[in-house]
Amino acid sequence: MPLQFINTNLNAIRSLQTLRLNTARTDRAAQDIASGKKINTSSDDAGGYAISQRFTADILTGQRADQNIQDGLSMLQVTEGSISVMSDNLQRIRELAVQMANDVNGADQRNSLAKEMRALLDDMNRLSTASQFNGMNVLDGSLTDAKVQIAGGSNLATNTIDILGAFAQLDTTTLGLEAIVAPTRWTPATLNDIFDGTTTQLNSSERVLSYLGDIDNALTLINGQRSTIGALSNQLERAGSFLGLSNLNIEASRSRIVDTDIAKASAEYTQAQVLQNAAVSILQQANVSNQAALQLLKA
Repeated sequence: MPLQFINTNLNAIRSLQTLRLNTARTDRAAQDIASGKKINTSSDDAGGYAISQRFTADILTGQRADQNIQDGLSMLQVTEGSISVMSDNLQRIRELAVQMANDVNGADQRNSLAKEMRALLDDMNRLSTASQFNGMNVLDGSLTDAKVQIAGGSNLATNTIDILGAFAQLDTTTLGLEAIVAPTRWTPATLNDIFDGTTTQLNSSERVLSYLGDIDNALTLINGQRSTIGALSNQLERAGSFLGLSNLNIEASRSRIVDTDIAKASAEYTQAQVLQNAAVSILQQANVSNQAALQLLKA
């Protein structure tokens, strides 16, 4: 006959310990399934938790950097929109200049055309000072810094894109359109006086023909500026594509570390639950087994 004890029920203690372990496994599997994560606290996997937190930081940084890129693209689009209007104005100014140079037009007609030209030039000056993004003027030459942070590092060469070149000063002065050329330069404010019959500066289409050269030079400058904006936009878009791919790979890496494999967790939960029920049954039997000692006392 095996040894019989009353104070110490070894079978019950062993069964209780097993029950606790299986209950912990059941609870852990249930938590993994419910949360969708196999690392819910650092105690679940200290090393994996540290790595996943670093990945999380990289993902959040990447998302912010992607938003920075989108903001930079928006800034370039706003700037190009204003320049596009300036380009349309210049095209119209060139058309008017060609019409003004035609000697078939009388002084009154030329004066009316010059007034429209002056209004278009004034509108270009207005656009130069009024074009803004987030409260910053983009076409008056006041902008001095325009670096887009495209990553989380501190190295400017590899983590920023400088788009300052898109924001040059564009007004009638810098575009060389401040006046009609030779023999006397006329400001846009008095442009309509050129063909005023009461002045001595009329009857000459040569001034307007000379001004066509200024208009063409201005168009060249504006088209060059739009090309710069296009190149910078493409650069930002490529950076955004690379960043999106990088973020995707980091997300996948973090997922492999922290996300729950539902099929595996369900199998573990079922197994732990069966073992838990078995431990409860054995514990019940162990609690009854010590009654044999009482039978000996009765004898």
